[in-house]
Amino acid sequence: MKKKISIGLLTFVIAVAMLMPASAFAAVTTAETPVGTWNTHLKWRFITSGKPMDFTNAPTPPAVDGNYVYFVAGKKLYKLDKDTGKVLAVSTLPGTAGFGTSPVAIDSSHNIYVFVNGSCVVKYSSDLEKLAESKKFEGQNEGPLKIIGDRIYGGTWNDSTEGGTYFALKLSDLSLAWEQGQYDKEGYYWDGACEVGDSVVFGSDGGNLYIASKTGTTVTRVLNAGEGMTIRSTPASDGSSVYVASKTATSMSWDSTGVGYLTKYKVSGTSLTETGKVKIAPSVNTPLISGDNLYIGSNGGNIYAIDKDKMEIVKTVKAPANVQGEMLISTGNSGKICIYSTYNRPPGGIYYIELTDDLSVSAQGETFIPPLQQYCISPVVSDADGNLYYKNDAGDIMAIGSGKSTSAVTGLKSAPKTTESVTLSWSPRENVKSYVIYQSTDKKTYRKVKTAKNSATSAAVGSLKTGKTYYFRIRAELMDGSVTGNSSTLKVKVVPPAPGSLKARAGSRKITVSWKKVSKAGGYQVVRATGKTGKYKTVATLKKSSSVKYTNQKLKKGKTYYYKVRAYRTVSGKKIYGAYSGIVYKKVK
Repeated sequence: MKKKISIGLLTFVIAVAMLMPASAFAAVTTAETPVGTWNTHLKWRFITSGKPMDFTNAPTPPAVDGNYVYFVAGKKLYKLDKDTGKVLAVSTLPGTAGFGTSPVAIDSSHNIYVFVNGSCVVKYSSDLEKLAESKKFEGQNEGPLKIIGDRIYGGTWNDSTEGGTYFALKLSDLSLAWEQGQYDKEGYYWDGACEVGDSVVFGSDGGNLYIASKTGTTVTRVLNAGEGMTIRSTPASDGSSVYVASKTATSMSWDSTGVGYLTKYKVSGTSLTETGKVKIAPSVNTPLISGDNLYIGSNGGNIYAIDKDKMEIVKTVKAPANVQGEMLISTGNSGKICIYSTYNRPPGGIYYIELTDDLSVSAQGETFIPPLQQYCISPVVSDADGNLYYKNDAGDIMAIGSGKSTSAVTGLKSAPKTTESVTLSWSPRENVKSYVIYQSTDKKTYRKVKTAKNSATSAAVGSLKTGKTYYFRIRAELMDGSVTGNSSTLKVKVVPPAPGSLKARAGSRKITVSWKKVSKAGGYQVVRATGKTGKYKTVATLKKSSSVKYTNQKLKKGKTYYYKVRAYRTVSGKKIYGAYSGIVYKKVK
């Protein structure tokens, strides 16, 4: 069942997080990246959507070029300062980036290339001025763009009746160099192009491998990875050979129950000759080449080190879940081989594996947990200073620096929950094990009243007295065992919450207002105005908590009236009022 994602959005609420393709960012860096577990802090966070799992406006994985970070969210292309996260430029695209599955590509002249739903490629200057737009191709933009020489390569995916297209465009004006869709009716789902000498190699959803000259106008289908196999990844090359991951063909790319292979091919002209093969778990990763070994992640969480000459597994390390985003390897930390990967389950952090020269594991574990936890198969990328960048399905673009932070939790707020409880909320922070809430009645002596899990952004505190004033603080216990300082102190007076579900119904010279009961309220005050922002006057005080509607009689026909309601509770003979509800209005019949 490989239909377009438009079919019920492909049962997609959880799935699309897992449908993101391997990006073109797989890299080996010599930068000094964060070493060890929990040795990180959040430099900045750019929130692209107020709705987690908002895939129609999902940001693309961040791309770093010099001092800037580029990404797409919805129909906007953003340029940010890489050190501060400040927005420097924004440009409106002719379409969205789909489900955030294709990162932008950047050429040596710092031009930006965006694959938009439609599907076409659009070229922008580094200042985000539009320079060119390609022809439209049938299908969805499910794969990464890859710049090789003076061309950019990409592919589209479709269902078995409509097919997809692989193409090469000239960088100068995005005119077509060639396109191919003859053999693969389902197209090119996560298939990026790989440079091998004077040639370009790419795979397909149908398991075919293709080769083309970097300057030619034709494409040759060379071989198939095997019956029932698919290629949903970008090959890697050491200059003479190409390494291709293939997997059992299933409709869901996170399936870890099938079989996968990493195959080595010798490239000669337009032919590929198999020279080695190793069985691995199903993988959609681009192999990384470092020294004598290949490194590749897989479904099920296995990360393999493979001798690239013998094509034998020499080390297997387990990550928490499927490794579907491209990994990053750093060799810039005193001889250590430092591997960074995301994994496809909450909290959606960055997993760290540290290997010695003999591939012994010297450290392993989480090194970063994001403030908002979600699924994640984003690639991890690095700048020249060793800072890490990635995104997750909460819609956040994040920059991560070396060294831990114990900065206090911020953004503490409150809202009435009942007449005897409040809901506290806060801005989440990184690398949290739990949040601890402290309460005081004199602003001097505090006691712990609540512990919230690390994914929480709010918590209810009860057993409070209506009309009494309390003081709250929050601090975070971090994953490395340290504790942050206290947040700022929040002063809260306990009052009834605002009535919800306010409605109004007009009748003959009357309007009936109704609302949802407030637990443990003593009664309600109904106020009225003849204009939304006019002066409101009390028209009724209802002395029973069970009274959840009021009919205002003898009104003027044709006139519009506005109403709002608040609850109260009587304490020691004094009415303690809560916040007003929203406003409703009706025109009298």
